[in-house]
Formats: sequence, C-alpha cells, structure tokens
Amino acid sequence: MKTTRILIAFLFCSLVYSAYAQTITESDYYDVLNHIKIPDSKGKILLSSDPSLWENDTDAIFHNGFSVNANKPDTIFTLADKAYIRQQVKQAITTKWDNKNITWAKVIPHSDIHNVFTDSVTKGDKWELFEKKFHESEYYDYSVPVFSVDKNTCAIYVGHHCGWLCGDGDIYIFRKKNNKWVLISTIGLWVS
Repeated sequence: MKTTRILIAFLFCSLVYSAYAQTITESDYYDVLNHIKIPDSKGKILLSSDPSLWENDTDAIFHNGFSVNANKPDTIFTLADKAYIRQQVKQAITTKWDNKNITWAKVIPHSDIHNVFTDSVTKGDKWELFEKKFHESEYYDYSVPVFSVDKNTCAIYVGHHCGWLCGDGDIYIFRKKNNKWVLISTIGLWVS
C-alpha cells in the first residue's frame, strides 16, 4: 500500500512537472549569474560552466535530513521541482560562460586552468604558475544554475580555489522576490 502511494505521488509529480515546466534559456542563466550576490567572488575569475560540477552534489539539495530549519521538512523544492532539477542535471548542459554576457568577472575556460595544474612539462609550483598566467591568486567555478518548475527558485554550485589547502564548495539557493534573486540558503559541501 505504501509503495502504491509513493508510485502515485511520483506519477502525479511527473505529470505536473511535464505540464508546467518552463524552458530554461541562456538568458535565464545570465540573469541569475549577473544578479546574484555570492560573498567574495565578484570581480574574480569565473570558469566556464562545467556540468560535471553537479554530478555528485545534487543530492546535497535533496538529502533526506536537509531543511532550512533543522526541525522542519524541506520546504524549498517540491517533488516536481526535484524531478525537474534532476532532468536539468542529467541533460549535462554544455553552456560556456561568455565574457560579453558576464558583467562582473573575467571568464576563463575550465580547460585553460586545468591545463596549468596538470602540465607535467613545466616545473615549479602550479599555483605560482597560475598566478603568473592569470594575474589572480584564486578562482571560482560556477555551475549552470538549475531551476524549480516555476523558475522562481534556483540552485548554483560555486567552488572557490585559493591554494593547495585553501578553498571551499557550496550550493547557494536563491528565490526570486520582486524581480531580484535573494539568497535563501547555503549548503556547505567541502572545505580545504
């Protein structure tokens, strides 16, 4: 009986999701990226989007024990939202951030930075090489934002890298209020 109820709920959410899900466009991504406020990252290097950033970390949004308030159930995303977000992640969006459309940061392709740290020919401290090449001492990874069905709530993964044992990765959840993206929750994933 319990399994039947779960199956019915899942089917209902899938139908609602497919009927009401809105198309996500590049314009939606840039709207979020240019209007959200993430501490300390403005003006820094921004990497190209990397869909793999979501591969292992989406479960942090949906973890059974997660809630904005410790003793209350998750009220941020509905079952339909969660299905829609998982679909967005599964599609492995290959958007590359464009310097013309990002108003606050320098966009460097992920592969360019990756190559600095994996270059076996050049000797020396890789972070020193990074600083010399990009004239920065740190960088941020920004995932593609993922949206709720109504596109009024979104989550974005941000990784901060500042040295071999310096950095952190978080998921930031924003809600659109009066046409502004307001931070409603931060989920810490890792710290180095």
